[in-house]
Amino acid sequence: MADMEPSNYSAPNDTWTVESLDLYKRLKSDLIEQGNGDWLEHKSTIYYGERRLFTKALVNEYPGKFFEYVFFFSKNEKKVKGVIQFGPYTQGPPGWVHGGASASMMHSAIGVCASKSFPDCVTASLAVDFKSPLLLGATALVESWVDKVEGRKIYALVELRSPDGKVLHSSSNALIIQPQPQGEDADKGKNAFGDKK
Repeated sequence: MADMEPSNYSAPNDTWTVESLDLYKRLKSDLIEQGNGDWLEHKSTIYYGERRLFTKALVNEYPGKFFEYVFFFSKNEKKVKGVIQFGPYTQGPPGWVHGGASASMMHSAIGVCASKSFPDCVTASLAVDFKSPLLLGATALVESWVDKVEGRKIYALVELRSPDGKVLHSSSNALIIQPQPQGEDADKGKNAFGDKK
């Protein structure tokens, strides 16, 4: 099992709610079937030897209990859109999704958006604003996009909304860095991020 390479653990399964499945079908239709040909469904590979993708780590052991999600990505637009279902094990206050669970999924969307647009990048900072709480078991629409690029600095944004897009649950902005190759700035006294040592 440790070396298993699943084909796609992002696809909807029998733990998805009707609302999550409806949002998935709408996004797939709008972006892929009727879109401009640039949008693709992001496939999640969860196993890397003994290492697992955090947001899909327990998908086999506890299906539907943590995060169920699918992201769609446009390289030309540098955007991600997707559907997220927050299972009962993402609880914070009784009956509500934990803020850290929301933040994790926003970070995942920003990460896919940035890494698909700019290879070998890492998050330097992530700031989250919580606007409206998410009910446990809720379905959310996530949208992330690259706002601007300054050299090796990539500024990205993300929003978590109700499936109809009318309620903003939380938003986040991130600074993503394309690290310098090791040794490139060693003579200048900088680390891989370009900061002084």
